[in-house]
Formats: sequence, C-alpha cells, structure tokens
Amino acid sequence: MSIEDSAENDCMRDATAPYSAWIGLGQGASAAAPTAGWSWHTGPLESQGFAAFAIDEPDDADGIEDHVEDCGLIDPSGEWRDEACGGENYFICEW
Repeated sequence: MSIEDSAENDCMRDATAPYSAWIGLGQGASAAAPTAGWSWHTGPLESQGFAAFAIDEPDDADGIEDHVEDCGLIDPSGEWRDEACGGENYFICEW
C-alpha cells in the first residue's frame, strides 16, 4: 500500500487504532542516513510529496544509519515511525 495524503493517513489511523500497524513503507539497503531511501511499492516516498513521520523519526533507533529499523509503521496517533522489520505488529494491505 501507500499513503498518499493526510485524509488517507487519517483513515489508516482510524482503522488500526489503538494499535500500531505496518504500512508497507521500507528503507533501501543502500540508504546512507536514517531519513534517506524510504519507498512504497509504487516508488520513492519523496516523489509523492506526503509523509507523516513523527518528530525525530525516522531515526534508525540511534540516529546513525546502521539498518536496525528499516520498516515503517503507523502508530495510534497517525504518526509514522521506523522500526525493526522483525517486530510483530498488525499490518495493512491494499489491493
């Protein structure tokens, strides 16, 4: 899936609250900074013009890009966070 605007983000927040959920956002292995290289299956995050990362996110846990947190999720407030991909969370699919 991809979240393309604030209305769609609000819809996803409402659908998953009070839980966090994977949203299909991932960071490429070649990213050199925690804020770089994020994309949806439809293309780079930067090309769509909308993002809802929380303040100081993405941070890769420690602010240094060592690929600890390469998957994106939406939290109950509707903000996005980067987390380790192996964590157990709900998820959202779009078809």
